[in-house]
Amino acid sequence: MWNIAKQVRDAATLLRVSAVEISEQEATMVLGRVHERYTEPDRRGALWERFSQVVSVQNADAWKWIGNYKSDDGCILFFNFEDESAMFEFEHCQNIPLVIAECTGFEFYITNRAASFILCFNHHDFLIAAGDARPWLASLVTSVAMQNSETE
Repeated sequence: MWNIAKQVRDAATLLRVSAVEISEQEATMVLGRVHERYTEPDRRGALWERFSQVVSVQNADAWKWIGNYKSDDGCILFFNFEDESAMFEFEHCQNIPLVIAECTGFEFYITNRAASFILCFNHHDFLIAAGDARPWLASLVTSVAMQNSETE
């Protein structure tokens, strides 16, 4: 299996982007908040399969949109635990797509320390949003749909 953490570190170094690995204790707290706020305990499967009250869109390039999401207190990038347990904190979400573009494809999640939002890009090319990110993605989906209808 690939080493996602090494890829993220290497890409961040190459791009001169700050991606600070948070401690295991902090990661556990963040993940606990995500589970508490956004998942239904009776569902099984990947984390994104357990989300409730989401907005989603299927678009192979939607992961690039994440750079436009504004989070006042930084963004934490993490992965399916069975793929990689490390979590990386970025000062700005805009840097995450730059780093992801330098890596192989994998599912990833973005939140902040308070877990006030969750974004996920999965292997089915869905960008999924819940919490504070939900209206942001809903607005983008509406905007894209309007642009598509105007060009038809």
